Amino acid sequence: MRAKLFNLTTLFLTTVIFQETREFRFMRTIQSVGHPYYKILMSLGTCKENVLFTDQKIWAKIAMNRILDIYYRCDNELVKISRVEIILIINNTSSFAFSEDGVGRSEFSGTLYLPTHLNFVIYSLTIYSCNLGKQYVTSPKTVGRDDPQHTYMPFLRDKITVN
Repeated sequence: MRAKLFNLTTLFLTTVIFQETREFRFMRTIQSVGHPYYKILMSLGTCKENVLFTDQKIWAKIAMNRILDIYYRCDNELVKISRVEIILIINNTSSFAFSEDGVGRSEFSGTLYLPTHLNFVIYSLTIYSCNLGKQYVTSPKTVGRDDPQHTYMPFLRDKITVN
């Protein structure tokens, strides 16, 4: 009797939890493997005509979990975010990312979970838009070796043409 009650309670709680989690998960693709590292692309959305924001970081070795909250808001309400890409060069494939609201609005929020016991991690975030609204929005300048504010990592992506 107790086992049936426990199973019914577990089933009920699982159903409630799954119904309350309405999230958009990033699609994960392993682009290349170079033992012991993987180049992983995580993407949410489809169209990528104009770059709105880009960020690149290198993190040192860490033994704990790393959780990264991503938030971007465009000043122009007419510009809608159409795609978000995260590229990781990492020695573990157990990372995942999700967003509660997804893309299609002028602001985006998401969370990236990285696993424990990582060596260094190379991280790149790019946010795209397909429409620029009625006003022209300038895309961020291309990151290069001359810019001391950014780490230049050309191997993370193919050449991006910004209109």
